[in-house]
Amino acid sequence: METWPRFTRASTPTNTNQANIQPVYEVYAAAQDRDLGSISRDIDKIVADLRPQLAAGNSIEVNRSDREHEHTPFTNLAVGLLFAAVFVYLLMVVNYRISAPPWWSSSLCQ
Repeated sequence: METWPRFTRASTPTNTNQANIQPVYEVYAAAQDRDLGSISRDIDKIVADLRPQLAAGNSIEVNRSDREHEHTPFTNLAVGLLFAAVFVYLLMVVNYRISAPPWWSSSLCQ
């Protein structure tokens, strides 16, 4: 009877993720009634507190995709406005043959 298998109950994770053969644990946080900047600062503080407790070879990576998606459009908008202003200035130079910037007074250009 000792050769019969024994059945025991055990808990195992339902989903396992791996990256480069290392186990990966993903933690998702929902942001309700708070701005993304304050949540990001709180997550940075928690990660900074946990880093000294990590075993050798372990690491914590924070995916900043939402934060990057928030700042990228504003950067692109600023660059686009700058190029538009330069383009309008160059058109003024070509059409009106004025090489002085438009904010100079007319007495300085004569």
